[in-house]
Amino acid sequence: MNLRRIFGLSFVAMSLLCSAQQINPLVKALLDSYQEILKENPKDYVTLYERAAQYFRLSDYQNALTDISNALRYTPEKESQLRAQEFSLLADIDIEMKDYEGALRAVNNALELDATSYADIYKKGNICLYMENPEEAYKAFSSMQRLKARSQEAYFGMAKACVMMGREQEATNLIKEAENADPNNYITFCRIGDLYRDMSQPENAATNYLSAISLSDGSLRPLESLIDLAKDNYPAVKTAMDYTINLSENKLPLNFLLGNIAYNSGNYSEASAPLEYVLSTEEGKNTEGVYETIIRNLLAQNKTDEAEAYLVQMNSCFSDAKTALMRAMIDFASGNYSAASIAAAKALKEDPNVADGMKLAIYSDVMAGNYKDALEKLNETIMANPENIEMLLLRNYVNGNISGYEKNASADLQRAASTIADGYDNAAFRAIAKAHSGKVLDAQGIVETELIAKNDKDAAYWAAVYYAQTDDAKKANEMINRAKQLGYQNEYNLSVNTMPMVSIAPARNK
Repeated sequence: MNLRRIFGLSFVAMSLLCSAQQINPLVKALLDSYQEILKENPKDYVTLYERAAQYFRLSDYQNALTDISNALRYTPEKESQLRAQEFSLLADIDIEMKDYEGALRAVNNALELDATSYADIYKKGNICLYMENPEEAYKAFSSMQRLKARSQEAYFGMAKACVMMGREQEATNLIKEAENADPNNYITFCRIGDLYRDMSQPENAATNYLSAISLSDGSLRPLESLIDLAKDNYPAVKTAMDYTINLSENKLPLNFLLGNIAYNSGNYSEASAPLEYVLSTEEGKNTEGVYETIIRNLLAQNKTDEAEAYLVQMNSCFSDAKTALMRAMIDFASGNYSAASIAAAKALKEDPNVADGMKLAIYSDVMAGNYKDALEKLNETIMANPENIEMLLLRNYVNGNISGYEKNASADLQRAASTIADGYDNAAFRAIAKAHSGKVLDAQGIVETELIAKNDKDAAYWAAVYYAQTDDAKKANEMINRAKQLGYQNEYNLSVNTMPMVSIAPARNK
């Protein structure tokens, strides 16, 4: 494995931000053209089907459902091929809306019209798995073999069903068949890793994710899977990594990978040793990303002095946007918010797209009380992504601290409360917005189903943020203790962070 390629994968994974899909002008023009056609003929079933498919691609499942239901109402029975496609799309929509009974009805209707549809048989098998009916799922997947001998999808599907039925030896045999069907594809080993996780064999899962990384050409999928596994069971990942490192002649990139996995999974204390090993080598000293990772890792542990020492080393080799960003991060963590704002501005000037640069600049301006500067940056950020819940929440706070901006503050709160995005942090932000909008029961429902119900250290921490920001210090501290018990290690967030709206600060020491 090449160190720079591993760094590229690791750092991209570290700085990925979840954002809702936005409608670009071409897609909007297409939707407008569909609307014009349907104004002329509301029963144009082909256009209804095509628009439903477009809505589905945009994750607008409710509008997709409305259109496909109308398309099926108007499509003549003789148009059997189109109706099969429509039922298949309806099944996809129902799956996304978690209406699995409806999805099963739809896919069965599609198969009545086209019994040889390989894709729909596979879809039916997966729907049966969603419905926890492994016996029917197994039948569907096994029938795929009649259409395509040695189908890898069929092997994997049958293996999943066997795992659910407790037939692990058969599942293991099917996994081997799936591997033999396509042994040089990284996706094969990702899927095998997923199955071993389902079988409660985390070390085997980690080993297969590592095989996938070695075969992939820049895909983040296996690395993300390995990081996700490390969040649940870091010792299993470390055992697999240590075994691989011991067998490898070139230990440098694997140590850097291990350090990044530990950092990205929140196991900060475990990240130091492999990262320090990398920096003890000449190649490591000349790789900028190693310094970035170790500085971020130390700041999460609230070790600003040690981070400062590594920044000195980084500055001796590099002088660019990333070094300026690290300067800003250390200043911010040390409470020097004005200095952090200046350093973040320098980083953005050298590279407007530097990871975390704009967010850190906004944070620094907010903490320094530079609300007008913060508002300008927030407006720019939200214009680029109108569904960034955290930035909407912060703009609400900033607007609320500028005289005469109360109406804008309220509007941002409403938008944040109604926006849905992935991640425990976004669930907490949305719940905070709802609670501050007076919808406390709705907010509590989000927290209970998306945070408290999850046996996850990060979910517990973000539940604590919600309770802290809604003046329930007792409940916040209960969740903080739960997060710690589950292995939450971000000492900066636990002990220092006072960022308004998005930290546990109001509950700290109460």
